[in-house]
Amino acid sequence: MAPQATRLQLHLHKARKNRPGFSLIELLAVILVISILSTLIIVGVTNVRTKAHSMQCIANLRQISFDFDMYAQENNGKLIPRTADFPAGISSWLDEVSMSVYGSLAKRPYHGCDETRSYLELRDIDRTYSYNESAMRHTPGLTRDQLINPGNTMAVADGVIKNGRYNYICLQISQLPYPIHADKANILFYDGHVEARPLDEIPTEAGPRGTPSWDFWYGVP
Repeated sequence: MAPQATRLQLHLHKARKNRPGFSLIELLAVILVISILSTLIIVGVTNVRTKAHSMQCIANLRQISFDFDMYAQENNGKLIPRTADFPAGISSWLDEVSMSVYGSLAKRPYHGCDETRSYLELRDIDRTYSYNESAMRHTPGLTRDQLINPGNTMAVADGVIKNGRYNYICLQISQLPYPIHADKANILFYDGHVEARPLDEIPTEAGPRGTPSWDFWYGVP
């Protein structure tokens, strides 16, 4: 039995010795393929997450549009005033809407943009959108009926980010919406529709009366 076992061991040893192994080039090729697949998976997951954040952001803005309608009904058609005209104890447009529509600073049926919160590492869950205060500064006491075409005038947009910090108001020239969603900013207009615009399609300032940029920032005749 021993000689047979020895012959079997020699046979197995030769088989292992003659078995072809991976060459260095083949090993590198396998590593490269794995690396490419991993990159594609990561990019795909990131794109899906970014798109989901953008869709949720649009849903938030539409809810804000509903709140704006409720606010106007409660205030004789007036739009949210400029910061200087807020009543005592109100520090932002979001607080003004919450108190008028829901009677509380804590009751809001939406939260902020997840993409902006992630980018700025914000703990506050709902203060990520910025209000077009340029219109209110130009026409204090502005009402919805005064808007020429509500579908062309910005109400709220993805939050202004300046020097790495969020600001709750949009102003022409100095404080523009931030293109947080794949280089686009979600913008809510006063007719309730939302558009995703790249920065180069957002007017930097109001042009002459009656131009698209005038309508975008001011909205009045």
